[in-house]
Amino acid sequence: MAQAALTRPQTTTPTAHSNWFAIGLLVVVVALVAGFAGYAFAQSNITNSDVAFQKDVTAAWSNTADSTKLADLYWTGAVVRTADGTTILTGVPAIQAYVADSIAHGATVTPVGEPMRSGDTVAMFVNSDVSGTSTPLLAVFELNNDGKILTQTVYAVH
Repeated sequence: MAQAALTRPQTTTPTAHSNWFAIGLLVVVVALVAGFAGYAFAQSNITNSDVAFQKDVTAAWSNTADSTKLADLYWTGAVVRTADGTTILTGVPAIQAYVADSIAHGATVTPVGEPMRSGDTVAMFVNSDVSGTSTPLLAVFELNNDGKILTQTVYAVH
């Protein structure tokens, strides 16, 4: 009976391809950890005033009685970009007219979850309901030092 020859296992040195894969994997892991840390940091900075801001904004965009609060929420030269991507409103009177028209057509806005803050930027998810059709949106607000809205950009969430 012949004995099987013992062979030494082949060792290979890592190729450039496997090194790039390891580096890429490390970058993805670091990015995910940083993203979760940033999200946790933004969540930890939520204040009662942010929640009150969220309630004031959604109420003002949903009820004609509260639409007069718009002047208190927005800077006089504020700019609003709506979710359709084509409507840009400049100044409180234009914003008030748009909101009044939206409410007249049955629009309401309800918050989804808590607002998120990073510096002078506050973001919130909302549902816009017009005549029974609900559309999820992301509203992003840039605030001035007085807490008034300088810009509001609304994105449709698909």
